[in-house]
Amino acid sequence: MAKTHVAQTTGQTLPMAGEEFESYVDELVEECAQFIQIIAKLRRMPLKGKERDALEGEFYGSLAHLHAHSRELESWVDELIDQLPED
Repeated sequence: MAKTHVAQTTGQTLPMAGEEFESYVDELVEECAQFIQIIAKLRRMPLKGKERDALEGEFYGSLAHLHAHSRELESWVDELIDQLPED
């Protein structure tokens, strides 16, 4: 599936995050957009057919990517929080 380019990178998501973190955010945003597109296509399709079968495969693949990207991002956020000074 083609990239969607849903978000323009104009600044940092979190003030203490770096480029690598932003890359994780961008990947998650992109996968979210693809997942939404897949859902929209599935909802417009008949419930049977080879094209639908292929798209359902993309649905499950995209869902797995969302899970992986969100886990990675959660780990990054946990690390950033651990680095914050204690008040």
